Amino acid sequence: MPFCRVSLKAAKPTKIRQNPQTWGNHIKKRRLELGRYQAQVALILGVTESTVTNWEKHRTNPTLHLLPKIIEFLGYDPMPTETKTLSDMLLRYRKSRGVTQKELAMKIGIDPDSYLTWGYIGKPLDDPKCQ
Repeated sequence: MPFCRVSLKAAKPTKIRQNPQTWGNHIKKRRLELGRYQAQVALILGVTESTVTNWEKHRTNPTLHLLPKIIEFLGYDPMPTETKTLSDMLLRYRKSRGVTQKELAMKIGIDPDSYLTWGYIGKPLDDPKCQ
């Protein structure tokens, strides 16, 4: 109404977390750096605004199939880069491409159950049993 002046004020974020540890923290940091609202990020990622809110508040984590889009939005891969085991490398590959264990097993031509039972999966690559 023209005769009524209302000013809305909201608390601004105190600061952007410099060393994010979770997917939600990484997403929030990037969103704030870009000056975007959660709804805008949700549109970019193809999810609902409440999904982004839940990630940022650590209520839920992104599902595997969304990780490639999130990595693209972030502009970097927040997963640890140092991989010492075959298991770490396979997990990194799967997450960066949004591939399930079953899909990866089929892609490399093995039975999905075999993927889970490989004896050397958790051993360091320099282990003689992995040679």
